[in-house]
Formats: sequence, C-alpha cells, structure tokens
Amino acid sequence: MLYLLGFLILIGLLIFLLKPRMGRVDFGPFWAGIMLTGFFMIIAELHRKIVWQRVTSYLDSYTGAFMVESSNPLVVAYFKKHRPNYIRGQLSGDLSWQKGLIYFAIKHLLTNCLTRPDFIAYEHEFQKNPSLNLIRLLSRIPLVVYTVKPPQGYISNKKRFDIQIFEGFDAKEM
Repeated sequence: MLYLLGFLILIGLLIFLLKPRMGRVDFGPFWAGIMLTGFFMIIAELHRKIVWQRVTSYLDSYTGAFMVESSNPLVVAYFKKHRPNYIRGQLSGDLSWQKGLIYFAIKHLLTNCLTRPDFIAYEHEFQKNPSLNLIRLLSRIPLVVYTVKPPQGYISNKKRFDIQIFEGFDAKEM
C-alpha cells in the first residue's frame, strides 16, 4: 500500500519535473513489476552497482515515464554523467547508525554539489537536519519527504515539502 501511495505522489513530482524538460524520467521500487506496458511511470530505487547497470539497459528502451533515485551518490552521479536526460533523486535521512565520512556526507547532503540531483527525498523523522533546511532556503530543488505516518506531520509538512509520501491515514481528510 505504501509503495502505491508513494508511486502516486511521485507521479506529481514527475509532472512537475517534466514540464521544462519533457525528457525521460526514472523512478523507484519494484520497477520490474511495473514495467509491463509503458503506460505506468516507473520509479527505480537503485543502490547496488550491478543492479543499476542492468536496469539502465531496460530504462533506455522503456518508452514510458520513469525516474531514478538512490541513497548512493555514486548512482546519482553515474546517471548525471551517462544519462543526463534521466530525472535523478537523492534519498537521505538519518544514517547515524552507519559509520564513516561518506555516510556523514550523504546524511548532510554534501554530495549534492557533485551529483546535482533533480529532487531530494528525505526521511520524515529526521527532517530537522540543518543541511536540508539550508538547501530548502537556498535552492529551488523539489523536496520530497517520506514516510509521514502521523496526520499532524502531514499538515506541518505542507509548507516545507513539495511532495509527501505517507501511510496510515487519508490525506483527503486533511
């Protein structure tokens, strides 16, 4: 259910991002199950090199709309360099359980100056990250928040984020 809801919300992001470009787009989870007819938009959430190299050949021949997103900045950088017409997103959030400089850089969105994603998707519980707030103030990059569960969070996020991925309540009632 969560993926379907996220899928529908990201369609809005796709439309927003495609207006100036009208190029290809890419998206996330369960791309193989959705990539049946070319009618559906695909969100390819890719993290491991072997997977995103294989998926690229499928996406190149796919005639529908799609976007690629990853928490791995190497994936975002690869698509920026080799497939600049793909819409690319950087996933991030609390990575304090991971140790190392690269995880610190991803958590604080420091790799975005090199990877230049088309949108940022950030974990709801950790949206008070100073780096995210700075990007929100200085940039016009679309911001997506995931996964909002309390209805109060949905209401408070309306002004902060362009798109919200949520579960457990009906947003139409908000």
